[in-house]
Amino acid sequence: MEYKTKTFLEELGLSPNEIKIYTAALEQDGGSISGIAAAAGVHRVAAYPLVETLIDKGLLTQVETNRKRRIHAVNPKNISKLLVERQRQLRKLELRFEDVLPELDALYGSSSFQPQVGVFYGVEGLRNIQEDILNTMDPGETVYSIVNLEMLYAMFPHYKEAGEYRYRRWEKGFRNKAIVLDTPEAEALMQEDPDMVNHPDNALTEIRVVNKQDFPITLNMTIYADKVSMTSLQDPLIGVIIESPEIARNLKIIHELAWLGAKKPTPNKSVTSASVVKKKNK
Repeated sequence: MEYKTKTFLEELGLSPNEIKIYTAALEQDGGSISGIAAAAGVHRVAAYPLVETLIDKGLLTQVETNRKRRIHAVNPKNISKLLVERQRQLRKLELRFEDVLPELDALYGSSSFQPQVGVFYGVEGLRNIQEDILNTMDPGETVYSIVNLEMLYAMFPHYKEAGEYRYRRWEKGFRNKAIVLDTPEAEALMQEDPDMVNHPDNALTEIRVVNKQDFPITLNMTIYADKVSMTSLQDPLIGVIIESPEIARNLKIIHELAWLGAKKPTPNKSVTSASVVKKKNK
């Protein structure tokens, strides 16, 4: 299965084993649960609840013939109907959310603060972490990050496109002090936005560079407000958010130490400066 197909099914809400069962069913013109489970490489006992879940999601259907239960995959074109139904349900939830938010906020504020850890899986989970950063930060504030751009762009091919995290951060107007590995992607980023090198005080992104061979980092870490997020940039895709003022404060200090030891990019005078804000307004 191609990577783009797998990530689409993950974002549709399917677990890794559900994807295996669904794709095995697609390849067969109807079959028993045990047969589909064997083709998918999933234990037969575990396959039963997976099949029921996929039936509930409208991706599989069942037919009983001569007292035998046969499982069939629904035509993939029907997924478009599932997406329309999900959009309808989300619109209803948005309306209800405004009504329940005051009570949820009151409950959240009534308890003494306890450090919290959230764990997120798959591409959709990592997108949820990006959403939390966007929702937490206010204009003028700063996040502190360490990132391998080469692996980040491979994981999120559309990362630089309008509507994705990078542009939405610019639109919201909070800064990023980023330590990046010296990859071609980092060099291209500095070429695209020379203000982060030539005039960092006026840009929404300021960077320092470290040697890729000396520091083979394979995750993205972001410190924001009283939170820290860490996401893997290779399989298995997993990310965590730790909400703790003490942990966030100490990791900011560690980031500052790394910042002082990292290389400051050489100003590129051959490229005309254009601030991030100007780019955003085009």
